Amino acid sequence: MSIGLGIIASDGVVLAADSEIGSGGDFKGVDQKLAGAISETAGQLPKLIGLAGAGSFNYYQSIRLEVIALIASELGNDQQSDSRIKNGLESFMIDFHSKHVIPYLKTKCPPAVCVLVGTWIDGRGGLWATDMSTVRPHTFGYEAIGIGATPAINLLHGYLEGAQGIQMSIESAALLACYVVQRSKCEVEGVGQSTNIIILGSGGIHFVPRELILDCERVFDQNYTAFQSEAFYYVSGMRSPLDRTELELARKNLDGLRQSIRAIISETPHT
Repeated sequence: MSIGLGIIASDGVVLAADSEIGSGGDFKGVDQKLAGAISETAGQLPKLIGLAGAGSFNYYQSIRLEVIALIASELGNDQQSDSRIKNGLESFMIDFHSKHVIPYLKTKCPPAVCVLVGTWIDGRGGLWATDMSTVRPHTFGYEAIGIGATPAINLLHGYLEGAQGIQMSIESAALLACYVVQRSKCEVEGVGQSTNIIILGSGGIHFVPRELILDCERVFDQNYTAFQSEAFYYVSGMRSPLDRTELELARKNLDGLRQSIRAIISETPHT
C-alpha cells in the first residue's frame, strides 16, 4: 500500500511518496507514484494539480490520467469548487470500485487503490484523499494515504499542532514531507525504496531532484538522535549534555537544504 502525503504551505502544496509498488501477492517493485499537470485555458487562471496513489500500482496507473482530467474540469477559484471536486471524485471512485474492485473482493489478494489529490489555484491550495469509494477533504492542512498514513498523520499532528498560526513556507513543507516519508520507510512494513516529492506553487510544478532528497535524508539520519534527545532534555527541564556545536551545524544544514529547495522552485517549472 505504501504512502502518499500532502501538506499545504503558505505559498504552495507539497506531495511526497515512497516508490515501492505492489501488483498483488508477494511481488514488490519500484516506480514513480506522483504525477503533476497544469491546466491552462485562455481567460482562466492556471490550474496546478498533483496526484499520489497507493494500493495496486496497476489500478493506480489505469485511473490517474482520468482523475487529473476530472479535477482539472472541476477546479476553480469560486466557492463551489471544493464541493464539485469532492462530489466528482466520489462519483468516479464509486463507479470504479463497483466495476473493478467489488467483484474481486473474495480473491486471494483483493485489489485496492486510493489517491491523494493536491491543487493550487489563485494562491489557494487544496487536498483530497480517497478511501475505497469515499472522499475526504483535508482538515488540518495535510493528509496521507496508504499503509503508512496513520503514523504519518500522527507525526504531522505532533509537529504541527504546536505551530498553529505559523505560516509554513513551501521549502519547509517539502523538508517536513521528506522527513515523514523517511520515518515511515524505517518503521512501516510495505513502505520503502526512494522518496519522490512534487511541489505546486505560483512558479509552476517542480519535482525535487533525487540528489537533493538524498541530501535531506542524510541530514535526518545524522542528526535525528541529537534532535530527539535535545527535545527530551528540553521538556524534562534537564540540562542537555549535547554538543551545542553539533546542533548548530545541524540547523545550518537544514537551512542550506531549504535554500536549495527554494532555488529549485525559482527555476523554470515543468509544464
